[in-house]
Amino acid sequence: MREQFRARRLAAIAALALTAILPACGGGGGGGTTPTTLPPAPQPVRTQILSGPFSLAAADRNGFPDIGAGPVTISGLGTVEIVADWTFASNDVDIIWYAGSCSSTQAIRDQCTILARTTSVSQKPERLTITNVAAGTYSVGLANYGSSSESGNYQVFLTR
Repeated sequence: MREQFRARRLAAIAALALTAILPACGGGGGGGTTPTTLPPAPQPVRTQILSGPFSLAAADRNGFPDIGAGPVTISGLGTVEIVADWTFASNDVDIIWYAGSCSSTQAIRDQCTILARTTSVSQKPERLTITNVAAGTYSVGLANYGSSSESGNYQVFLTR
């Protein structure tokens, strides 16, 4: 009998201790502040980092294109989008994304590493999107596979 009394007494002491400790645990008793809404995540920002005109000769009789290329510097990780538009829908103009600095002469001689390119023969304007581009120097190339000289404009955007 004495053991039962002692067990009940220990249980009562434990229950009292828990009622004293639990409110300090922030169980919704109004003891702390919880934000009701989190601030919105920052939205990606799209910035034009390069643009300009281009002029390309017609592809040669063997079908090799004239290529214009020039460097662009990317300042931080992001998505690059290149848009090119030209005069004649009958010409096939493609966009090429090269590693490092690549000149037109090097591109024509196939001396540059191609990282991405478009291959559509009918898309106008042409668009190329490259994700997860690290900071560094790259080059944008435009190739005319068409049968007549071509001119147009291109734009390069960075989104991060």
